[in-house]
Amino acid sequence: VCRFGRVWVLSVILVLSIVEVSSLYARSEDIEKINAKAEKYYDLLSESPSGDYLYDRFYDAWLDTGTVEGLEKFLKANISKTSEISGHLLLAFFYERQGKDKEALEHFNEASIKEPKPDVLYQKASVEARLSKFDAAISDLLEADKANEDKELSVKISKLLAKIYIRTGKKDSAADVWQKLIKSNPNDEEIYEDMIELQVSEGLYDQAIETSDQLLKITKDSYKTIMRQLRKADIYQYSGKNEQALEIYSKTLTLVGQGTWLENQVCSQVERVFRKQDEIRSLQGYWEKIIKDEPQRVSIKKKLAQLLLQFDETDKALDIYQEIVRITPGDKINQQAYIQALRSVSQTSKAIELMEQLCKQNQDDREFLIEMADL
Repeated sequence: VCRFGRVWVLSVILVLSIVEVSSLYARSEDIEKINAKAEKYYDLLSESPSGDYLYDRFYDAWLDTGTVEGLEKFLKANISKTSEISGHLLLAFFYERQGKDKEALEHFNEASIKEPKPDVLYQKASVEARLSKFDAAISDLLEADKANEDKELSVKISKLLAKIYIRTGKKDSAADVWQKLIKSNPNDEEIYEDMIELQVSEGLYDQAIETSDQLLKITKDSYKTIMRQLRKADIYQYSGKNEQALEIYSKTLTLVGQGTWLENQVCSQVERVFRKQDEIRSLQGYWEKIIKDEPQRVSIKKKLAQLLLQFDETDKALDIYQEIVRITPGDKINQQAYIQALRSVSQTSKAIELMEQLCKQNQDDREFLIEMADL
């Protein structure tokens, strides 16, 4: 019995050991295993490491059959299998995606020590900037810029360098970087736009206005001109220069068509200026001036009429609505606006009279019958 018991115990231990080893082997296999689709992308990335869309495809392909933890172990294991920097870079990209900048920086650092390529130094500097290691980031960017011959990368380096200079209070250095960048890319409108947004985000409104003027000089497209004028006016608002902002809005209105969404956008921006200052009464004078200069602007007249209703100047408001209906015969929207205005000031009989006319003119429109029933 004792011998049988010992044999049984040893057999159980042996079986458990085999199961444990098999389990470990299976887990090891899971870690190392890569599906065919992911392997294809990995081979491409090994030759040309990149953290853009190709890496995204590799990452997604891996997760079709594996886990994030397995991918991390796979990338770690492959570092020791090659003397190339690709292993460190791919693991650094992985950690960036996970939001682990400290770990990512370790591998970018290893890669830059082996091969201080401009693109590697730029990627390293990007992580350093996020970790507030500004001096190291500036040093890496300057080194990358000296050795770089790629125009697209040069733009990225300059943008990041200027951003860091601004963050560290070196505004003159940032301005020098931007001016050099603009000088070497005088017709690249995107660079100007990026520069403006950076300056606005850092509260450099005067500089942003100057850059906006430079951009407007090279802008040929009419639509872009309007949008950039509006952006310039917005910047004036941010800096508290409301008169300059309103002046630009007025000029921009002359460039946009009546009843367009652009016209509505400009009007919304104008109203925001006055409401922010709690000077709604002054808005009345502004609209009246616009109407005097451009009497055909029906939408502005409607805005003035709505404003007058807020001030309980009922007769003036209704006179404007009546004029709008007269000069836009057959316009159902304007007729409805007049009816709603009458209803809002309890002139229901007059509203019903006009609604009856509207129903007769549009007998197939049941919505008008519902509105009549409401009245």
